[in-house]
Amino acid sequence: MANIKQDAIAKRIRSLLNKTIENGCTEEEAMLAADKAGELMDKYDLSFSQVQMKKQKIGRTTYYTHTRKDGTPDKNASRAHEVSYAVGAVAAYCDCEVWQSGADIVFFGMPKDREIAEYLSALIKTAMESDFKAYKKSPDRDSEVHGKRLRTSFMAGYTRRVSARLRDMKKARDAGHKTTGKELVVVKMAVVTEAFAALNLNLRNSARRSNGTEHGAYSAGKAAGNRVSINAGVGSKKSAGAIA
Repeated sequence: MANIKQDAIAKRIRSLLNKTIENGCTEEEAMLAADKAGELMDKYDLSFSQVQMKKQKIGRTTYYTHTRKDGTPDKNASRAHEVSYAVGAVAAYCDCEVWQSGADIVFFGMPKDREIAEYLSALIKTAMESDFKAYKKSPDRDSEVHGKRLRTSFMAGYTRRVSARLRDMKKARDAGHKTTGKELVVVKMAVVTEAFAALNLNLRNSARRSNGTEHGAYSAGKAAGNRVSINAGVGSKKSAGAIA
């Protein structure tokens, strides 16, 4: 009898969690539904696995950091583009898990979140290349510094600043959503984390390589990363946020 009641409560929670903005609810309606789901989970001591949010929706998307001239992924690249230094912050902003596989980045999460993470990564990479190209022609560039050291320093400053902005925006957004601590984003991320743990991946932390940072290029990269406007919308769909 207890199991029947628990199944009924779990069904009710799943129904509440399905009330999302993508399904036509307003943000206020979605948050109220998430709050109620959290209250029920607390009251009946139900875990996320017992609620069984539709885990089949959780999956992975590979972002190829290098492409050929025709725009197709270069799967033979040996080292990831420097945008990989910022994908940790991108993933956190998009409520995804992330890891690096050779020269490629893998985002793990809900379909829409993975789509935005891939979009943001590509947008940041394009901006990085454009701004570095402009910096090399700038009179402010240190003419005595060349090659990899100049690029490495600029990209390090760039990704450091972009990452900080993404993390700050994520904190501000989460702070605005907090009610009972069981808002939709928290519920979703808990399920993603649980599914990610079930993969049992043996991942190692990779340190950022550096041949010495050139202060002028690093500062220029940081300034460029502070200026870039990043829109988290995908295609013609409504933006999910922007970094001014």
